Amino acid sequence: MFEGTNAIDFGKQFKTNEDCYRYLIKIKWGNRYQCSRCGCKESYKGRTYYYSTCSSCGYDESAAANTIFHGIKMPILKAFYMFFRLSTKKKGMSTIELCTEVGVKQKTAWLFKRKVQAAMKKDGNDKLNGNVEVDETLIGGYSTDKGRSTKTKDPLFIAVEILADGRTGNIALQQIENFKADELKYAIKDNISEEAQIKTDAFHSYKKIAKGMENISIEYSNKGSAMEQLHKQIM
Repeated sequence: MFEGTNAIDFGKQFKTNEDCYRYLIKIKWGNRYQCSRCGCKESYKGRTYYYSTCSSCGYDESAAANTIFHGIKMPILKAFYMFFRLSTKKKGMSTIELCTEVGVKQKTAWLFKRKVQAAMKKDGNDKLNGNVEVDETLIGGYSTDKGRSTKTKDPLFIAVEILADGRTGNIALQQIENFKADELKYAIKDNISEEAQIKTDAFHSYKKIAKGMENISIEYSNKGSAMEQLHKQIM
């Protein structure tokens, strides 16, 4: 959507909410209108300028319907800007940065970022399967901070397939924002097949996730010896 667009170009093209809706109208119905419900190709003006009403079934459809901007609770210009930043910044962007730049609550930025990630994720054919061990770690070099502090390091999700002979199979890595249950649950769903049998340590977030996922078993790590192949990959 924003390939080849820099911040100056974005600012020139999208100054108001109307600019964003007109862009969606052009992309969605620029060639010819087609109702997403019945397929009819005739319409008349909807409730506002960015709605079109189907002449056959009467469905009043927004230009944002069935797009990543469907159902958002903030001005669409802010959503466009967040999408632009997330999709063009090579090293990614935290929701703290997003909410500060755009002027929304962090939860709003977090939820929209999840929508963007879901839209841009891989096709799912490369998800880990079979017996999979899962853990989380911190990367970024030596630090005097203790525990799971993310002040100077970046949290990372890691999952490893364990083959029948005990060797390591495929590996999945994903940068995460924190070690909360919701964040780790999304990482599991993004990277691991629903048919896989997952083993984690007794970290409280995994215990919370396991209550709603029957394919997760909890095992105390015993300083890494219980999931040896996984911890070798972390090291």
